[in-house]
Amino acid sequence: MRIPVRRSLAVAAILTTFAAGSASAMDLAQALAAARTHSPVTAMAEAEADAALARQRRARAAQGPSAALNGMIADGRSDLGGFFGFGREDITPSSLSLEVVQPLFTGGALSAGLAGAQADRRRAEAGLRRAQADLTLSVVQAYARVQVAEQMTATARRLAALMAEIARQSGERFEAGEIARSDYAQATARRAQALAERAAAEAELETARAEFIRIVGQAPIDLAPLPVPPAPAETFDDFLVRAIAESPEVRAAEQAEAAAVAGLRAARAAFGPTVALSAQASQVRDQFLPGYSNDEWRVGVQGRWVLFDSGSTSASVAERAAGVRAAEAGLRGARDAVEAQALSAWHAAHAARLRQAAAQAALEAEGLSAASVADEVAAGQRPLVDRLDAETRLADAERARSQADAAVLVMACRLRAIAGDAGCGGVFADPA
Repeated sequence: MRIPVRRSLAVAAILTTFAAGSASAMDLAQALAAARTHSPVTAMAEAEADAALARQRRARAAQGPSAALNGMIADGRSDLGGFFGFGREDITPSSLSLEVVQPLFTGGALSAGLAGAQADRRRAEAGLRRAQADLTLSVVQAYARVQVAEQMTATARRLAALMAEIARQSGERFEAGEIARSDYAQATARRAQALAERAAAEAELETARAEFIRIVGQAPIDLAPLPVPPAPAETFDDFLVRAIAESPEVRAAEQAEAAAVAGLRAARAAFGPTVALSAQASQVRDQFLPGYSNDEWRVGVQGRWVLFDSGSTSASVAERAAGVRAAEAGLRGARDAVEAQALSAWHAAHAARLRQAAAQAALEAEGLSAASVADEVAAGQRPLVDRLDAETRLADAERARSQADAAVLVMACRLRAIAGDAGCGGVFADPA
């Protein structure tokens, strides 16, 4: 007796799966907001930017005046043995001094130090932009991976259940003499294969969830559908110019070069003298002799010029000059790398959109084909193996569509991350 198999997923239901969402779902913007709070990488980058800002303030402060207050008081006894008529005396020696120093000339060392600190701050800010853009891309990838894994798991479970039902009915038809042993063996083998694929899909889902928790800091419960990224509104040439101009890697390399040049200026300044204005006031009591008292103030100029240091300054200048050449080479390398990344990502994003359209067309075609083949097998017009093949192709098409949808968003965000865009081209807010 032939028992008809009810299809577990119609073509319309397949297409609806990719558009359905939950009103209470966590969306991609919420996942990114949670990740920004959770991420230790961006916290480290923010701390480095704060430290660089503090170093800039310190370098600026070095150009201004400094004041130092020194004081001392003690209690003791002095015995001068009759010298100057003083014998054994109880004394309370004390001293108090205030000194103010204002650098007047350092040969450019202080201005070079400030320029280097400013360049270092801008380099740290570029590093923070890179960390934020990388975090955005990581969240998008983790989010998409979970969604793809969930959809692939649902497909694998559907296919496993369908193959189990086909195998069960094949057994009954074989016992009734309606099909050959080879058809029954094929159905049994496909059932085992579907079970193995279901186990692999479930394992991938657990791995994807664990990765999501590591990046976002929260469990991926009831995720909203992936947003549709906006299509690029510029030509590749315009994008390349913007990517090189705004890339955090290029910006960091430019600032590294600026810091190296400033360091060279500071090293060369050591060849010259330093001059500072100094003002000092002091009060001394009970020192040197009992009852001693001295109040004084002085204003003058301090200077220092190292005439010979056995070549230490020259070696420092040579080292800094080599650092400048290395920074220049690093800047050229950064620009070349960004240009190559931009070219690759641009064409990959374009290819991802083409694959998405192809995957959608293939899914619709395989859905119709599977439904038609199922009817033809049920009518005895085609062998059972054709039904098994059609269901497998439909499952593959479902997986390909899930992966294609995710790839479009990931590649769009990767394209924009090259230029340091942490908002993924407007999908969500850029923290900058």
